[in-house]
Amino acid sequence: MSTIIPFTFPETGPAIYAVRFSNDVVKVGYSARPLSRLRVHDRAARQMGIQIVQAWASEPHENARKNERLLIDFCAANAPRVTGEGAGEYFAGIDFGDVVEYASSLCCELVAPAHPQPAVKTCAACDTVHDRPLTAQGLLHQVAHGELRIIDRFGRDVSAAWAGAKPATCSAALEGGAR
Repeated sequence: MSTIIPFTFPETGPAIYAVRFSNDVVKVGYSARPLSRLRVHDRAARQMGIQIVQAWASEPHENARKNERLLIDFCAANAPRVTGEGAGEYFAGIDFGDVVEYASSLCCELVAPAHPQPAVKTCAACDTVHDRPLTAQGLLHQVAHGELRIIDRFGRDVSAAWAGAKPATCSAALEGGAR
């Protein structure tokens, strides 16, 4: 990767980004995987004998697609497209600082960080609590005790076909009876 400036990009998105190459062309866009996308641009630049000299990415946010469109429109209003009128996300001679300032000003509805779900009781017949409640084992445990039904795409209850899958920690299963 280009080593002129160490770039910090999020691994996952969705996010918008801007990259300035050594030939003074700026590329703006959207990516669900910004760091991976930066690597793709770096590899392509090196194949053309240029390198990335500046790069910026937003924090992951929900409205990144909409913001990409706004960022492209901003760049198109302020610089010619390298690929011709009305197409592409590469712009010649636009000030990278202005691009980043505009992109940073866009409203970002941040992606909510994943919060661990609280443990839920998965069985009324025993006190088994799964620390990862939405595991297949936890769901099958609920089916086995009649607390959850599985309905196929035709509307038929197919729970009985799955009911034999009870974890050994279930006291009702150890006693040989189910609710």
